[in-house]
Amino acid sequence: MDEQCLRQGRRGRQVRPFCDRAQISPRAYSLPLQRALVDFGADDSFLEATKKVREHYGVEVPVAAARQHTLAHAKAIGAVKPSPTSAARMIITGMDGSMVPIVESGAGEDPQ
Repeated sequence: MDEQCLRQGRRGRQVRPFCDRAQISPRAYSLPLQRALVDFGADDSFLEATKKVREHYGVEVPVAAARQHTLAHAKAIGAVKPSPTSAARMIITGMDGSMVPIVESGAGEDPQ
């Protein structure tokens, strides 16, 4: 379906009545669409989020857009912390792979 586009004067500015009325701009994401992307993107993978948006709303959205909007909104509410800029002074790791701290037992008796 083609959108009606008008011009103000012979070489004037292009007017798009539908976009003005719906308060959207071409290649942009409306707030309700962003909310749907963030809702689905927070629950599942970004690919699954785009599939759900297509299923529920009939709108094709790229996976990168789902990722971009989900992370932007998460950052705005403080759910995403920026990565540290300085290196750690000490890192404690386990070499055996079990991630269980190994403790040497003392020679004394256990307190009762």
